[in-house]
Parts: sequence; structure tokens; C-alpha cells
Amino acid sequence: MSNKTSPLSDGLELRGRMYYARFRVPTRFCSVEPRREVNKSLKTRDRRQARVKLEQMRTQLELQWETLLAEKEGRSTIDSFIQMTNFLESLSLPFRPLQKIVSGPLEDMLARIEKIENFGTTSEAVPAVLGARQLPDVKVSEMADLMKRHHATKISRKNAYQTRAWVSKYERAAASFIEVVEDKPISQISEANAMAFKKHWLERLEKTKLTANYVNKQIRHFRQMIDTYYEMFGVPMSERRNSFEGMNLKNAGSFSNDEGTKLPLPSNWVQRVVSGYVFAGLDKDPQAQDIAIVVAQTGARQSEICDLPPHNIVLDHPIPHVIIGFVNRDDFKSEIKNKASERVIPLVGPALDAMRRNPKGFPKYRGKGTISNEIGRYLRDNNLFPAPTDAEKAEIARRAEALGRSVNHALQRPFTFGSTRHTFEDRMLALGFTNEERAYMMGHSLTQVRGRPVYGSGPDVALRALYMELVSYPTDTWSPRPSDELWAKVDAHLLEMGFELRRPRAQAA
Repeated sequence: MSNKTSPLSDGLELRGRMYYARFRVPTRFCSVEPRREVNKSLKTRDRRQARVKLEQMRTQLELQWETLLAEKEGRSTIDSFIQMTNFLESLSLPFRPLQKIVSGPLEDMLARIEKIENFGTTSEAVPAVLGARQLPDVKVSEMADLMKRHHATKISRKNAYQTRAWVSKYERAAASFIEVVEDKPISQISEANAMAFKKHWLERLEKTKLTANYVNKQIRHFRQMIDTYYEMFGVPMSERRNSFEGMNLKNAGSFSNDEGTKLPLPSNWVQRVVSGYVFAGLDKDPQAQDIAIVVAQTGARQSEICDLPPHNIVLDHPIPHVIIGFVNRDDFKSEIKNKASERVIPLVGPALDAMRRNPKGFPKYRGKGTISNEIGRYLRDNNLFPAPTDAEKAEIARRAEALGRSVNHALQRPFTFGSTRHTFEDRMLALGFTNEERAYMMGHSLTQVRGRPVYGSGPDVALRALYMELVSYPTDTWSPRPSDELWAKVDAHLLEMGFELRRPRAQAA
């Protein structure tokens, strides 16, 4: 057998018939690695296998060195622990504390011992592999910032306002817990602590104007912080302890904030908005006026219109429209409610006029999150919201009681400008739109509407434009075509696309 050594090839060396790893320790790790050179058998005669083993060894050693360097340089315990879990992940091992390893399956312990043998029993990898380190004591007050850091990819599409709002919900939940219990390490939160937190919110619910849904959000946000804590450090699901798991208030409803008690705004009042009368006194803020008109006419969410980037406003198309979707450009970054909200909204009549006055969008309000408060304050300060009828008051009270919230509070503000979306759907329903057609126009989930996976592409922009004209309000200067004519054009368009019409459409009298 030959004992010759082949020339070193990028860290791979052939000695006789066996391959070895041989490479210098990078200078930046010299303070934590006494060896100047790594020189270790890869225990294989196959060059391809040796190359794979070499890269695995490099990765594992560099992660190990990064962990040691983080500790030596005094980086936070969190950073060094994350480096350690990255190192363990390279070995296909989850982090487990020593007591869990000792009491766990024998196969897991043997696998860890085998990994140690690959590094040597004196290696600094031993404490990590054998769980000799404890989870960092991260306090409740630190978790909101860590949520932002750990979920950086998830929130990367949010603009500055949306990011602040996302972080603040965890800051509020953390502050409430500290007020009720104390600022203690996440890993030490007990079931008694969780029950005290829930009791605190139940008492506030009885004494204040809060909704059960709001309380459930506080509980959910705190539960998410605990889940993130364990997720950050690679703790297996089966070994996590989250005392908030499964905790919530029953009968909270599926509505957010006050939505469940709000009624549709009267259609004749919305028509006055579209005609420019309701917001005539807001003449010093023409952008707010035009946002209100577009929202009222199209049924869009206020944030969808005020956050529009210029490139999503398409006025030179045969069918002018705006595009609602996630925007990940740094200059116009914005996140919408969900995937189902992505849609094209055709512009007709006064909505088209409003967007032509604002071809680049609404820079005063884009990404600020202030339009809803601005419009609501103007309407309340000038007593411009319509007064609810007795029947509407009774319905508001019924909804408030069903959602477990204050009837008096619900009656104080029976309408919000966001209720224009409710009115928009009511108009579609009165005109004979199907449930699916309404969902397409509203930006609602077709999966939930159908109760099954969604197939097909949905209505094109030409069909959506006809639908939009059907529900649009006439003004002093513009009127939609008669509904019979528009429905005939809808049917003609569907036939032209190759669809057969099987049932007559129910139309309102």
C-alpha cells in the first residue's frame, strides 16, 4: 500500500488511501481555538463523500467557534445561545437541557455521545451537545424587541407605521403582565401567573368598555411571545411550557374591535359622501376628501386607498383601476390585511374623478395610519354621522350583548366610516350579486366562502368594472347606466368568454 500524501486540495488531503481534513483556523477564531490548523481523518476513501464530510466539518466548527467567540466578546447571552443552537442544528440535534437528555430516550443520548467523539471529549462542543447550558433568562420586558428581531422576515413588508403597530401590541401585553404579576423570566411563567393575567382582564372587562375580543388578543399576544421565546432557542414543541396555551374567553365573536356592533351606514348618506356634500367642510384637506369618496364608492378599506403607491394607480388603461396588493419596495412599503385582499378595483364615476385628482396617490396619509382618525374626528366634531333609528339601536344593543360588551358604549358610536364596506355589501346583495361575487369585490377569502380549495381565476377587470358600475351611486355630474343594461353586458361578457348561463339572476325590484 502506498503511504504517499497527495497535494492539499482546498482543505482535502489524501494520505495513502484515506482522506483527511486539513485547513488553517481562520485568524478571527484564534482567540477561542488553540490549534493553528485542523488536521483530522474524514474516515473515508471516497473523494465525493470526503468533500461532503469536509464541508460539514467546516460548518460545524465555524458555528462552534462563533458560539465561543460570542461568549468571549461579551455578546448577549441570547446571541451566544442562538449561535449554540445554530451549531446544534448543523449536527441535526435540537437543544435539550441535561436533565431531559438523561431522562429521555437512550438513542438520543447515544447519538449525542457519538457526535462528541467526532469532536473529541475536550472540545467546547461538549456542553452544547450534552445540554449543560441553561436557557437564557429573558424577561417579559425584553420580549417585544425580540419579537421584532426574530420575526424580521415576517414584518419586512410592513411600512414604519405598520411595524410600530405590530410591535406595540406585544409591548401592551407585556406591560399588562408586568403590572399584574411581575417582570419575570419567560421560562418561569407559571399556570398561576397566567390565571392571574386572565382574571385581571376579566375584571377590566366587567368595569370598562373593552370587548371580549380585545381581551382575547392580549392573551393571544402573550402566548405568542412565549412561543417565540422557545422557538428562538430551538426547543422542541414537546418540551415547551406555555401556560397560556388554549386560554381564551368564550363567546368573543369573530369580529375585530367594534366591527361586530357596527351597522351599515344608510345608503342615502353614503351617496351624499360620494357626491361631495358630507365632507365639503374639509376643503382644506382635499386628499382626505378624495380618500373618503373612493372608499365610499368602491367599498375598499381606508388603508388600502390611502397607502396606494403611484405604480398601483392605473389611469391610462382602457378600464382605469387601482391594484390592491402587498408592496415591498422600500419607498412605498406596505402590507395589506391578507392574501385574499389582493384584487383589482375598477374606477368609475366620482371615484375615477377623485383618483384623477390624485394620480400619484395620497402622500399626506400614505403609510401614516392616520386617515381613519382624521375622518372619524371630522364627522363626530361636526355631528355629521347619521342618527340611528330605533330599530337600528335595538340591533346594536343585541349585537353588543351577544359579544359581551357595553351596550351604552356601542350606542354612543353606532357608526364608523369603515361601515361604508357594510353598505357596499348590502348594495351588492340588493342587486342580486352572488356570495362569491361579493367576496371578489370585497377582497374576502373565497376559501371560506366556498368551504373548499379555490380554483379558477375569478372575474377579470372588465367584469369587475361592470359590477362596480352596478353598485355605484349617481351624482350631480355622473350616473351609472341602468342596471338591466349592465346585467345584460355582464351576461354578454360571460358568454363571450365561453361560459354558459344556466340560471336567471335574481334582481331586486
